[in-house]
Amino acid sequence: MEILPTHGLGPLRFGMRPDEVRSLMGEAETYEDWMGGNLNDSILYHGLILGFDKCDAYGPLPDSSFVDAWIRGRPDVVLWGKPLSDWTKEDVEAHLLQRKITYEATKLFGINIPSLALGMNFEPDGRVESLDISRPARRGWAKRIVDAFRK
Repeated sequence: MEILPTHGLGPLRFGMRPDEVRSLMGEAETYEDWMGGNLNDSILYHGLILGFDKCDAYGPLPDSSFVDAWIRGRPDVVLWGKPLSDWTKEDVEAHLLQRKITYEATKLFGINIPSLALGMNFEPDGRVESLDISRPARRGWAKRIVDAFRK
């Protein structure tokens, strides 16, 4: 599943409906402890939270749109041509600098890349812990968390 900044993840494209996403994923939905709570707006898979813009108490509404994804510990995810798990903070910063892509480094969570609607968190050893990607009009989860801590 290749991360496609501003577009989606693998075959999933921002704007898809929940039934389209489920049919393309083709795997069992599952909850994992790292995912936390209050996820009525999401569909959950191993290492993946897929967020939608409208929900009720039971999940995303049929007419809702896929707007963001939070990825953690999923081995089949690729970013910029290599497995997400192979990236370090140093590698990401070098990649962004080489391509003249502006980013923000944060003490709490790692790297926020506004132009790509992408945020990354890192393990203490520098490896990617998780990545948040969203459609450009949507503020990504990592950005919302950072903003909450700034208040």
